[in-house]
Amino acid sequence: MSQSRSTSLNTLRGNAGIIFESYKIAPACFDSSNIAAKGKNPEILRLLGYDTNGETSGKAYAQFPPVLCKDDDTSPPKRFLNPVLFRVMSLYCQC
Repeated sequence: MSQSRSTSLNTLRGNAGIIFESYKIAPACFDSSNIAAKGKNPEILRLLGYDTNGETSGKAYAQFPPVLCKDDDTSPPKRFLNPVLFRVMSLYCQC
């Protein structure tokens, strides 16, 4: 992995508690040594389009998981409008 990509991922991981604070996900869930907690956290699963059993509603991973959409509404006008995405971008640009 390139140095810049690694730095970007570490920045995201280090700020995940702030980025996802509105979802009340414990910052410890984003620690790289805590991989098992991520796969079992019901809120993380829901944001990625999985149910509490770790299953998707269809045969494949959701094309537009709730984490990308405003108010978990995956209809076209709400895609890519989740405030979480704007928090991520604020880490990388000074707009």
